[in-house]
Amino acid sequence: MLRLIWPILAIPLLGTLVNALAGRWIGRRAHWIAVPAVGLSFLFALLVFLRVRDGETFAGPLFRWINAGGFEAPGPGQPEFPGATARGLSRLLAAHGAGRVVGG
Repeated sequence: MLRLIWPILAIPLLGTLVNALAGRWIGRRAHWIAVPAVGLSFLFALLVFLRVRDGETFAGPLFRWINAGGFEAPGPGQPEFPGATARGLSRLLAAHGAGRVVGG
């Protein structure tokens, strides 16, 4: 599931970086990068939602918090998100999708 989670944030961030760094050259065509980036992020969020709805969860370290010599302290195992239920995620997807339709 982690392979589906990171692109939700990474793809719009990459689109933002491309528009910020090449915005002067891209000009008024910047929406051809921004809108598909948000749409692709929505598709990844939808895939995660479908997996959560079917009962799959993610249990594992998200990152290494401290790694010094032979000592290693893992990051948090599974974050507790209030409202991280199928109903809460469906609301999140509805808001994300509505923003895509209204903004794009």
